[in-house]
Amino acid sequence: MRKNFLRTKIIATIGPTSWNKETIEKMLLAGTNVFRLNFSHFNYEKFEEIINIIRQTSTTLKIPCAILADLQGPKLRIGEIKEGTILKDDSYIFITNKEIIGDENGFTLRYDNFNELNKGDQVLIDDGKIILTIEKILNEKELKAKVVRGGLLLSQKGFNIPHVNLSIPSLTDKDKEDIKFIINHDFDWLALSFIRSANDIIHLKEYLESLNSDISIIAKIEKPEALKQLNQIISLSDGVMIARGDLGVEVPIHQLPIWQKRIITRARQLAKPVIVATQLLRSMIDDIIPSRAEVTDIANAVLDGTDALLLTDETSLGNNPILVIETMAKIIGEVENNPEFNKLLTRNFKMASPLKINCNKIQYVTASIAADVVLTYPISAIIGLTYTGSSIIQISSYRSPVPIFAFTSQNKVIRKLSLIWGVRSFFYDNQNSTDETIEDTLNLLKENEYLEAGDWVIHTASMPINAKKHINTIKISIVE
Repeated sequence: MRKNFLRTKIIATIGPTSWNKETIEKMLLAGTNVFRLNFSHFNYEKFEEIINIIRQTSTTLKIPCAILADLQGPKLRIGEIKEGTILKDDSYIFITNKEIIGDENGFTLRYDNFNELNKGDQVLIDDGKIILTIEKILNEKELKAKVVRGGLLLSQKGFNIPHVNLSIPSLTDKDKEDIKFIINHDFDWLALSFIRSANDIIHLKEYLESLNSDISIIAKIEKPEALKQLNQIISLSDGVMIARGDLGVEVPIHQLPIWQKRIITRARQLAKPVIVATQLLRSMIDDIIPSRAEVTDIANAVLDGTDALLLTDETSLGNNPILVIETMAKIIGEVENNPEFNKLLTRNFKMASPLKINCNKIQYVTASIAADVVLTYPISAIIGLTYTGSSIIQISSYRSPVPIFAFTSQNKVIRKLSLIWGVRSFFYDNQNSTDETIEDTLNLLKENEYLEAGDWVIHTASMPINAKKHINTIKISIVE
């Protein structure tokens, strides 16, 4: 029987409950493909320790994995709050941008430009748990607000002001220093937070270029302004993340499922990997089983064709990070192993297949032909020879119902492709001849029980093989 693997990838955020070697090892064995490091927390010394553990464990276990750096961005936060402060519904409160110890009478909103706010604007605190409405702008440093929905107010919680275009930079001074650390430590993916326009991606690319870095950029969609420029943002990025925490606060929450489906579809059409993030298994921060709604949420994201699912507090702060990964893997496996899953992939093939834009035309045609052949003939696998990984990402975007095996001489590409749907990567650096390469890859996959004698497979490659250009060749072989 052929060996199988999950096509939808799992991203785990590392934190205090998971940053030790034993837990990281077990999370890798349980199915983690990418580790996320959140630059809103911790210091460089701790990050270096975590990076070394991940890389050493991955090498020891011979399980490739990527590391994703998530920049803090211009996160807006309230100030320090007196312990036990509770805001009551329908009460009035004074807000200042000066630093004070807050209580039920007033607190600090760390934002300098109160002149950009207006009466009627809403201030949502702690992912919308507390809602205030601005009643009056008193002066450039103070305003009066009404508590629409109260609750326990905690220090340093984030806040959102939906539908107000705040004059804050997409890339802060802290982000720029963090990027230097990220580049020096050879991260595989870089996520940019609170994007409002395509210009934010352009500015990040310009900064990376000044540092001679080509790290792949993930655009986090969490602001309504970004939804208005979705095509441009996805086109300029190397991937996209549906950051449902802040997005669910910034847009009406009942619109979130439709936006999720739209973003997944558009990312696939533009041949860019897409990540669904936030509250996927939130109940398992404390509990040992997920809610029925969470299981269904994960299954629907898998059915929609997301590349990866990102766990946050569940694996960074939760009591059972290993169990969380095991549970996620079981849910994904149950969906993907159902015969209806491949039928659904085939039905959605034309609706969300990559468009002939934003890519090398020969590569697009070659990938498209490979995907069409898989749907027409009894193909068991697609085997891609790649130098940068771009052709593999293009092929993956078709969501073909067969595994994709990538062979590359670049270890960084192997790590990067850990995020990509349906892909399993191998190191290979023999480029003597095309025939020899094809024979070697078939033998390796057969030895590892991914293929059997009699299987039909497709190879994609660049000819001549040592030119390291875009793919332009397809060959169909039968495993002996």
